Amino acid sequence: MPIRGSRAARVTARETRCRPAYYELLWDALRTGQPESHAARYLSTLAGHIRERGGMVSSAEVLEANLLAQSLASLREGRYPTHDELQDAAVTCMGHGSFGEIAEGLALTDIGTKIGEVPRSGLLTSIQQDFADQCADLKLSFGLVAEKLRLDLRENRRAKSEKSAFLQLRRSFFLQRLRLLGISFAMWQDSRQQDASWEENWVLSRTPEAEMQLAEAVLKGDTIAHAVSFDLQEKLTAAEQIAEITELLESAFLCGMPELLQAAVSRLDSASIDQISIEEIARTAKTLSRMLQFGDVRQSDVSVLRPILERLLLRASLTLTDACFCDDEAAGHLAKSIEDIQSIFSVEKGLPSEKWEHAVRELSRRDDLNAKLSGLATAIRLDSGDLSEEELSREISRRMSIGLRAELGALWFEGLSLRNHYALIVRRAVWESLSRYLDEIPEESWKRAMVFLRRSFALYSASEKDMVAENLGEIWGLEKEQLSEVLNAELSKEESQALASFDFDDF
Repeated sequence: MPIRGSRAARVTARETRCRPAYYELLWDALRTGQPESHAARYLSTLAGHIRERGGMVSSAEVLEANLLAQSLASLREGRYPTHDELQDAAVTCMGHGSFGEIAEGLALTDIGTKIGEVPRSGLLTSIQQDFADQCADLKLSFGLVAEKLRLDLRENRRAKSEKSAFLQLRRSFFLQRLRLLGISFAMWQDSRQQDASWEENWVLSRTPEAEMQLAEAVLKGDTIAHAVSFDLQEKLTAAEQIAEITELLESAFLCGMPELLQAAVSRLDSASIDQISIEEIARTAKTLSRMLQFGDVRQSDVSVLRPILERLLLRASLTLTDACFCDDEAAGHLAKSIEDIQSIFSVEKGLPSEKWEHAVRELSRRDDLNAKLSGLATAIRLDSGDLSEEELSREISRRMSIGLRAELGALWFEGLSLRNHYALIVRRAVWESLSRYLDEIPEESWKRAMVFLRRSFALYSASEKDMVAENLGEIWGLEKEQLSEVLNAELSKEESQALASFDFDDF
């Protein structure tokens, strides 16, 4: 039974989409044969939403709104109130003339929070059907409320079948593929344990946006696997920078698609022939090393990556000293890359490291390269046992001497402090040399040197500063507590501003 013949034709499909909860309520009233009840139901539901959010609506106001809606319908020659009449009545009686007072309640009453779904037997695109089948196979559910999912990708040796043993890994492949396609049913979170590639943390939720993204993905393939393959191949073809190719290579690895992995490896192999900066080499090598470490966990053959990694590290070894002809700003970025490459040699046993060790040794000894990077190279040699106590003492005396510019010695010490503070703290010769350096700094260079030294000690923890204070206290004949208080003191606002506005060109 239509509510009003002249107005019924105006209820278009677009209006229904805009007010799904209202039309569901209207449909229920018509289906039960009580079309006149829809007005009271609507206004009662609206009052409930307003009260839940702290609004004040009395039962009398709901009754008055119902009577006003009926009167407006009669004035417009209607049998039952329409949505417009119900809304006008609600604003007048329940919102006291203010739409904003009940706007949130109206949105919930008109739109609601329900999300519909197409039944399995209904019309689904091929990729939607594939998604539903895989969710059933992997025992994954996506609800309206976000839920956390932790995956342990290691084989479950207690499982009765191979399929069950690798259930968590197959789930990871599926969720990674959705992530690559930009389908937001699952959001990837950082693992609690850094670089633990056997663990993954996800947040699963079903949203209208994700449903739309899934439906649109059919343009890339009939199934999720086909869509991922198309997407990665297209991106690989367009990629020019080695960083982009490496990212796509890791995506293929995470998605568990060996054919795409091989294609990405070939593309990376050809791109690595071109000229590459050490920063790019470090980022790429770090990704390849991570994949080599955890390839077994993901049941992937990544042995083809090792020759590429070796070639990139060889190039880094041959170009290291040339790259260290740089200013202090560039040295900050380069120091991180040097540390990353050094960590790869420490983790990946069996890599040919002779060239790299030679390059680090040369960087440590050279005076014409960036002092901070030379200090870092010295710290690397100290950690790896390539520097004796006598050599360290001579190097400190040479670098932090009155014959050189004061800021160069302080900058070198900053580089030395980038690694393994404890190895420096336990060596008294380091602090005796620093004490002599402080005594010999000319007055005109004092401020400049202090900027770098202050920055160096900012890298130390409070407990490490306490140990430094103990060493210096013994040398200077002062109380450890006094020095520790000075070293651990925070800069005042005035000192911070002075440090930030310090002009090195004045010297």
